[in-house]
Amino acid sequence: MKKTKLTPDPVRDPPVKSGGSYQCPGPHMIMPARAYGDDRFNQYPMTFRAFAICCSHANSWTGVFFPNQLYIANVLQCSQQAVSQHMRKLLDYGYIEKLRNADVRRSYGKRGALWRVIYDPTKTLDDCIAGQPAQDRDPEIEAEIAKHTMNVAKTGARKKSIKAVDKEQVNKTQLVQGTASNSVNGHAVNKPDLVLDNKPQLVNNSIKLTNINTIGEIKEIDCRKLCNGYGEILQGKYGKPWSYDMRQMQIAKELLQAGYTIETFLADAAGVIEWKHNKNQQPPYSLQYFMSRKLSQEKAKTGKDVTDIIKQMSNKMRLR
Repeated sequence: MKKTKLTPDPVRDPPVKSGGSYQCPGPHMIMPARAYGDDRFNQYPMTFRAFAICCSHANSWTGVFFPNQLYIANVLQCSQQAVSQHMRKLLDYGYIEKLRNADVRRSYGKRGALWRVIYDPTKTLDDCIAGQPAQDRDPEIEAEIAKHTMNVAKTGARKKSIKAVDKEQVNKTQLVQGTASNSVNGHAVNKPDLVLDNKPQLVNNSIKLTNINTIGEIKEIDCRKLCNGYGEILQGKYGKPWSYDMRQMQIAKELLQAGYTIETFLADAAGVIEWKHNKNQQPPYSLQYFMSRKLSQEKAKTGKDVTDIIKQMSNKMRLR
């Protein structure tokens, strides 16, 4: 916001001799420590100033911020196109990431783009949110981030799992063996039926296939036991309480679907926490760390792509 004579603030206002007219939103700002020695900012000092504005608006826990480029351009006294170039550099340097595009048609909430300052490149957004105290969370931002995460997950899975289909093959009919209902005097007649390629049907009535909802097989109480057990491990090693939300409950469900039992997961988690504690490293604050670790281990064993591993795990669950 612009500084005014009605609300002077010697801490947040720029020096009088500087000629600046915008007031910092807070009494201090937090910037990633690795920017301290980044020589690229010597070549692009205005990019560093743009980064300072982003950090001054960022949440100290998650790094999420949402000032639009026009506002940043007004503070820097430059064009919006120049700000776009600065943001592109910060993206390439690994200091920020874009969580959501701007949309003026959005019916509620903030319509601008949603960004995040990456304070710690070893932590994901879920890690940062999991470590954030409940009283400091913004429900609106939480909802937007959850929506973004789900959209990314759905889009990524869809792009990788759906194979390219030749337009000429869509709705192409084929011949399959007739069902047992086509019989004469009790003997099956090999009468061909027409079915669509892109519409799977059961053509062998001697096998009954049941569509099992694997998510429903995992009980909520088991997910809570897994989360509570992980919290006890963290409390015992680091002396810090670990709170979990519905997002962590969903990841716990996915871990159990991936082949873990509560006992094997807690044993695995205890080993990881022990190793990180001995190395003076921060523990994983999100269960997503273990999901990624599980998929990496499976990929190392089988050499398969992550999508293929997920499909294989899902098929195993269906056959149980």
